[in-house]
Amino acid sequence: MAPASGKIRVTLGLKADGPLPEPLRNSLGEVVCGPQGLLNLLETQLGIPGNEASFTTRLIQYLGCVDSAVQPDAFYSKSWDADPFSVARTLLLWRDQWYEAGWQGAFPVGVPARLADLAAIEVIARESVAPGIGQRIQRIIGLLADNPIAIESIALRDSLSDYPWLWQRLIEATGAELLHLPEVTPQADPSTDLGKLQRHLLNPIGQKLELEDDGTLVAIEADAACDTTSLITLLTRQHLSGKPDENLAILAELRGDLLDEAMECGGAPRLGFSALSIWRPVFQVLPLACELLWEPLNPTAMVQFLSHPVGPIPARQREVLARTAAEVPGIGSERWQDAVTECLEREPESERQRFADNIRYWLECPRYSPQEGVEGQVLADRAERVARWLTGAREACEDAALQSLYTIALNQAEEFVLAIERLREQGRNTLSRDNVLRLIEDVRGTGAPVVDREAQVCPDQPRAYPATHAGTFYTPMDRVIWWDCQAADSVRRWPWSRSERAALTANGVMLQGEDEQLSWLGKAWVRPILCATQQCLFVLHGDSDRHHPIWDHISSVTAKLEIAPATAPETMARLGLSYANMEPRSLPPKSRWWQLPPDLALTDRDYESYSSLDDYIHSPYKWLLKYAAKIRPGSLAAVNDGSLLNGNVAHRLYEHYFSEHDNIQAIDVGLVPAWVDAQMPTLLKCEGALLLEPGRQAECEHFIIVLQQSLVSLVEHLQQAGVISVSMEVHGEGIYTGGKLSGSIDLLATTGDGREAVIDIKWGSKNFRRDSMQEGSYLQLATYAQLRLAAGAPSFPMLSYFIVSDSHMLNLAHSFFPNAEVINPTTGENAAQYWARFEHTWRWRKAQFDSGLIEVTVNGTEPTENSEPGEAGLPMPETSDKFNDYQFITGWGENQ
Repeated sequence: MAPASGKIRVTLGLKADGPLPEPLRNSLGEVVCGPQGLLNLLETQLGIPGNEASFTTRLIQYLGCVDSAVQPDAFYSKSWDADPFSVARTLLLWRDQWYEAGWQGAFPVGVPARLADLAAIEVIARESVAPGIGQRIQRIIGLLADNPIAIESIALRDSLSDYPWLWQRLIEATGAELLHLPEVTPQADPSTDLGKLQRHLLNPIGQKLELEDDGTLVAIEADAACDTTSLITLLTRQHLSGKPDENLAILAELRGDLLDEAMECGGAPRLGFSALSIWRPVFQVLPLACELLWEPLNPTAMVQFLSHPVGPIPARQREVLARTAAEVPGIGSERWQDAVTECLEREPESERQRFADNIRYWLECPRYSPQEGVEGQVLADRAERVARWLTGAREACEDAALQSLYTIALNQAEEFVLAIERLREQGRNTLSRDNVLRLIEDVRGTGAPVVDREAQVCPDQPRAYPATHAGTFYTPMDRVIWWDCQAADSVRRWPWSRSERAALTANGVMLQGEDEQLSWLGKAWVRPILCATQQCLFVLHGDSDRHHPIWDHISSVTAKLEIAPATAPETMARLGLSYANMEPRSLPPKSRWWQLPPDLALTDRDYESYSSLDDYIHSPYKWLLKYAAKIRPGSLAAVNDGSLLNGNVAHRLYEHYFSEHDNIQAIDVGLVPAWVDAQMPTLLKCEGALLLEPGRQAECEHFIIVLQQSLVSLVEHLQQAGVISVSMEVHGEGIYTGGKLSGSIDLLATTGDGREAVIDIKWGSKNFRRDSMQEGSYLQLATYAQLRLAAGAPSFPMLSYFIVSDSHMLNLAHSFFPNAEVINPTTGENAAQYWARFEHTWRWRKAQFDSGLIEVTVNGTEPTENSEPGEAGLPMPETSDKFNDYQFITGWGENQ
């Protein structure tokens, strides 16, 4: 029978605001909804404007009310002093829960102290804070008495007593005819395992249920959720194409988005499981932009801001700046200024100033103490700039899904600006870093739906029906798959003592008890099982926190209910899935030698450096992949830290020192520590900002002490050797048997009589350097010697390592630095003889390259007779794959 003219029939379910696992039908004048849907329908019919206030808006409003209440002895006062935003959020949620349970906004004298403190705030809040759901319900109840609505009847899928108290009053106040729909009853044949379980769950027989394993009740398990998504995709495809007359429902209370991703990859229609996300790239721009305002600079955040897929600085500029910021963490160094200049020189001259101002605004801005905070206007200006960029990006984008994301991010930025303005109106002109982070969290909320993952259907095929809660099952379904069957519901436990609960109840605040909540959940959890007519499949995962309570209950009341491994062939057959055995294909094993195609010619490089020569002779495969094939690691920049960062900062400090102190013999080493102390604050901000981060103070202080001691030691070595001039980062070019050399010498020391020493500065690894020198393996130093010979040096310079962390100088078979440790190679060779052996080794490798033979000197392979260059060459280590970026290209497993 059709509803009365102009009136609506409502079917109401507690969880019916989400997707319902039931076929759609033509329903003119009929509405199926949950509580939120009913609330919106009533507001529409009563002409009440939509609720426009976001939670962030209401939070800021309530925060001002707590400020104005001035209760120095309130129960929340100490927490308020530490973190007002978190306290305001908690108190607002409590207040909203009270209103939704029937609170009228006041208490009589004599209630417990916490209740009285909240009531004191409410004197101000009831006029200042936008209404929550409870207040909206109470307003509607008040209007319904004198205003008719067009609802003929409300059919309740859940008992009226299952609804929270105020919702019950709302439903009754509509005056509509209340129809109590019967509870879901067993739908399967009572002679089947499924039918027996359905009836046993409703009427236990006092003993375990004996199952016959007839295929109507199946349970499978895998280690992780991703291990069963393909299986469910196959089942879905087979069902939709082979059994079009049967209904299939898939329940995924958690992680349904993983299932949808597999459906898309497997050629099945997506079900429409939505996942809220705050991690989409466009949503990260605002928090990253605000993070750059704090002192000290967060280099990791700056690299993230620059390497982000989107941002208010053009991508072509971000790429250059991100690479520089990762290598030299900080702002203001020469490298940084060069990078900025490089970016600007690529732009049209008329646009350079605008781009320079843009870079300066986002990256070279003033920074503020995280504790003392930043003025709200600074934050508002920054968010408005983000909003303007988002507007332009949205207009330039042609993809509808991306446009939607830009719109959501734009709304968040604008909401952030409004929140800042409201706080300023309340007198909060300055916000700490914690305040800003919490405000951004409130603005972003739980995130936005994945806009490009809507449900799909296939032509001429039925659809599978998704469900996100067991309580949404009301209609019989031929087959039900309960995927990822794990605990998802949580019972709301109130933070009130027994006396406080009693006072709340006495004053009309009827909070729904835990027993009442569990009573409804107990009925809801069995509905998917009861609705299945032919088969119910449970899919369990080992990576879930805990099994769903209904599964634990089923396990305890049944016997012989086996859980089959999801990937076993027997399981596939039992589920009616056909499969074919595939021949296993092993991953390529490691091989000591690669043979290049005969028609592949490797071209010579214009220049070789120490690092490329070292790869050429010791790791030929690495040279091939890195220099010939030009295969590079991923472009995501990792900020330099640890020994690499320490060494770079030490190099820069020494360079600054010797540029200011060119008269080595006149240096007073007693003044060195004070000079280092004066230089380090600026140097660290420009090139070592990671060491200024919170939690690294002790490490930073130790680092400065090490630099003071090492610089004193280095100067003393130079003075004792009679050095009169020092040059750092000396670029040189030379030749070797294979072509041209290029490199940069860390430190070149020259005495008054023209003798030279080349010093390579290393942060650590003293023992490794000592051992390599003793074994006659010092290619880097020998390469630098060749550069000096090409520059006109009369003879091989003296070669040394200086180890910063140990303030230790290592001399290679010389006494140029009289107080350094002298290392004499066991080979008895001098540097010239070593270089001759290197060139012989290079020619040996070159012959192998020319024949297309590439040695793969990695662990898991064994050298062959071709792995030795002969007595005239350098000794070759069995393997050389340390710091190998190509380990997954060189094979797996042992050499075969």
